[in-house]
This record gives sequence, C-alpha cells and structure tokens, in this order.
Amino acid sequence: MIRYYVTDRRQGDVLNHASRAIRNGVDMIQIREKDLPARDLFGLVSRIRDIAAGTKTRILANDRLDIALATGIDGVHLPSNGLPAARVRPLVKL
Repeated sequence: MIRYYVTDRRQGDVLNHASRAIRNGVDMIQIREKDLPARDLFGLVSRIRDIAAGTKTRILANDRLDIALATGIDGVHLPSNGLPAARVRPLVKL
C-alpha cells in the first residue's frame, strides 16, 4: 500500500503536517496549493524537499512542471486537463 499525503493550507501549518508525514514514513507528498503565487510555492516546495532529503518520501508538485523542475523534486501530478503525461515523463525523476 502506498501512503500519500496531499497538502492543504486550510487545514493548518503545511510544513508541520508535511514534516510529520515524512517522519511517519509517507511514500509521497503532493503539494497542492493552487492559489499560491509562483515565488511562494517555490519556497514552500523547496522547504518540504529539504525536510524530505535523505528519506524515501517523494515530493510532487500539483500541475506545476515549472516548480518541479526548478526545485528538483521527484515529479509532478498532472490533472486530466493538464499537460500530456507522455511529454512530461522524460523531464522528471519519477
């Protein structure tokens, strides 16, 4: 079974929740903060990436290939109306 955590700032401190999920061995974290400006999202993703460094937890950005590439995280979650997966796969780690 894969354990997957999706962020939601409305539910509290994202970094605290992500840190707890990583400590508890979650397999993947999808950072899904659609309303954040790019610079803020870049900062959040970078911080979660750093927290997960050295663990088995993989980090994904929701629908933001640019953020995934700029931060060097593991991948991007593509919605059905997003970029074609076949074109994105060669660009990301997963």
